Amino acid sequence: MRGGSDGVGGLHFSTVITLTVLRPHHSSMQMSQRGALCSMVLVCLCVVQSMVLVCLCVVQSMVLVCLCVVLSVVLVCLCVVQSMVLVCLCVVQSMVLVWLP
Repeated sequence: MRGGSDGVGGLHFSTVITLTVLRPHHSSMQMSQRGALCSMVLVCLCVVQSMVLVCLCVVQSMVLVCLCVVLSVVLVCLCVVQSMVLVCLCVVQSMVLVWLP
């Protein structure tokens, strides 16, 4: 069933009335429930974000510790190799000096 046109944009009175009647009216209790729900969602998101940040910090710390251990082992190995090379060079030098007249 159609109503008459109101002259603005070709809307019919029945359409305007139907939209006005069907539009939900929110009570203050519904609004407070929505506010509480939004607050709970925000708190949960903050907790999740904090947990993710803590996990990332722990992982970062573990990676840094592992890198430090690996670098320390590599440095110790290099020092040992360097010492062995120096000892070998000293032995070779001593032998050459002994054989020279």
